[in-house]
Amino acid sequence: MSIRQFSSRIELNFWQIVIGLMSESPKFQRLVRWSYLGLFPAVSNWFTKFNRRRAFQWAAGGLGFGIMIGFLIALF
Repeated sequence: MSIRQFSSRIELNFWQIVIGLMSESPKFQRLVRWSYLGLFPAVSNWFTKFNRRRAFQWAAGGLGFGIMIGFLIALF
């Protein structure tokens, strides 16, 4: 088994568990909502005030992070 297969298997199992919990567990749903609204107040206001500069910064950050992760995966 290669590293890519192993990491893909871990990711699929993680999302299978999380999606199952989000679908069936009201306590987990409340925990996610509480952490989203309580720990990230700027994110909760994202849709009320759209800021083009902030959207560009998030997009650029996501692109940079994706390139960096892709480079690291290609190294290993």
